[in-house]
Amino acid sequence: MNWQNIIGNSQAITHLKVLIAEGTMPHALLFVGPEGIGKFLTATITAAALFCEGEQKPCGRCKACEQLLAQNHPDLFILEPDGQTIKIEQVRTLQSNIALAPYMANQRVVIMDKADSMTPQSANSLLKTLEEPTGNVVFILIAASRQKLLDTILSRCMVIDFKPIAREVLAEALVEREFEPAVAKVIARLAEGSFGKALRLLEQDGLQIRDRALRVLEQLGDCDMDVVWRESSELSELDRTKLFEVLLDLNLLFRDILVMHSDESSELIYNIDVVAELGNQIEHWSVRKLIRAIGELANTQQRLKANVNAKLAVEQLLIKLRDL
Repeated sequence: MNWQNIIGNSQAITHLKVLIAEGTMPHALLFVGPEGIGKFLTATITAAALFCEGEQKPCGRCKACEQLLAQNHPDLFILEPDGQTIKIEQVRTLQSNIALAPYMANQRVVIMDKADSMTPQSANSLLKTLEEPTGNVVFILIAASRQKLLDTILSRCMVIDFKPIAREVLAEALVEREFEPAVAKVIARLAEGSFGKALRLLEQDGLQIRDRALRVLEQLGDCDMDVVWRESSELSELDRTKLFEVLLDLNLLFRDILVMHSDESSELIYNIDVVAELGNQIEHWSVRKLIRAIGELANTQQRLKANVNAKLAVEQLLIKLRDL
C-alpha cells in the first residue's frame, strides 16, 4: 500500500504528501469527486502515512502499516452508510469511540465514506465534533458532491477535489493489469474517468449492457409495434439498476452519432469499437432527432427515479423514439 497504487489525480496526491511531510495536516479533509476514481483508496493510504513509523510514509513494513493492511489498526475508524444513509446512531457511536485516547498511534483517523449520505440529524451531530474536536483526530470525509453537505461542514474541512482519470492514464493502468490494449482503449473511454467503472465493465461483462443498448438503437428505425412491445417487455424485466445502465449506454450511443455528424473519426467518440455500426445509423438519426431522443431519455430516467411503472415508462420511450 503506497502512493504509487493511486491512478491519476497527481496534484491531489502531491498536496497530501506535503501536508504529511510538513506536519500541517488539518483536522478535517473532504475528498470530493465522481465515484470510482480512487478517493477511498487515497484516504486509506493517507491514514497509513499518518500512522506509519518508517521514514518513507507509508513504508508498508512497520507494525502500523501491517496492521492497517490487515484492516485491524485500532486507531482507524471507517464509517459507511447503514443502508442508504449514515444515521445519527452511527455518528454517536463514533463520537464515543474517538473520545478515548489513541491505542497505538499518537492520533486517530476517521474515514467517512459517502459522507453526502448523512441524514440531517447525523450531519448536525458530526458538525459539533468538527467544531470542537476531542483529542488528536483527523477526519477524512468522502463525497461525490459537496452540494449535499452542510455549508458549515464544508467550511470546517480542507476540500481536495478529485478529477476523472485521463483516458490515456486509465488505459495504461488497464494494460498494466494485463488487459488487451485494444479492449483497454475502449473501456477507458466508456468508463468516463472512473477506474472502478472500468473494472466493472471488464469483470462483469459490462459491454453486454452496451451491446443490448445498441440492439435497441438498431431496431428503432422503421420498426413495427411488435418490436416495440417485445423490446419494452424484455427491458422492463431487468432490475432497475441494469435498466438505468442500458438507458445510459443508449444515451452515449446517441451522443456518439451526434458527434459523428460532424466528424466520424473524432476523438470525442466513446464507443470506438462499434463506429461502423453507428455509421449505419447516421442517415436515419438526424441532428434534430438525436437532440430530441436525448431529451426523451432524460425524461424517462427522471420518471424511473420517481418510481413509475418501468414497463409503461419504457414502452412510452420506445414509441416516442420510433416516431421521431
